[in-house]
Amino acid sequence: MNKKKYITIGIIIIALILTTTFILIKTNNNKVSWIEEVLQSNNIEVMRIDCNNNQIKLDNNIIKEIEKYWNKLSDNGPWTGNNEACYEKIIINHDEKTTELLIIDNSSLVLKTEDYNNYYVNAEELINYLNNQKH
Repeated sequence: MNKKKYITIGIIIIALILTTTFILIKTNNNKVSWIEEVLQSNNIEVMRIDCNNNQIKLDNNIIKEIEKYWNKLSDNGPWTGNNEACYEKIIINHDEKTTELLIIDNSSLVLKTEDYNNYYVNAEELINYLNNQKH
């Protein structure tokens, strides 16, 4: 190979590394930014709704507790599950926006925001905490 081909391959490799780095940084920024956005809101209301449409208003301090557990979760990417099924959910209304946490099972949940729906696993501790907030 001549010098021109090495330069071309080098530029392509650098472009791929930069693109990958940008995507990883963007993904990791979304992981906690929704919590920060909620905590900075002036008006927060947190509700728990079960599949029988029973609603329980929760204390707003639950957001700070969710934040403590959130970094332990594993992001498995976009939610591709059944959107027609009923899941118990935590609804967080803040500054005319809505964020939902769907409790899928004992170890996984879905974060639904206006921008994305992501599936998280390793959520046992957070789900146990949320389940203890029923009363």
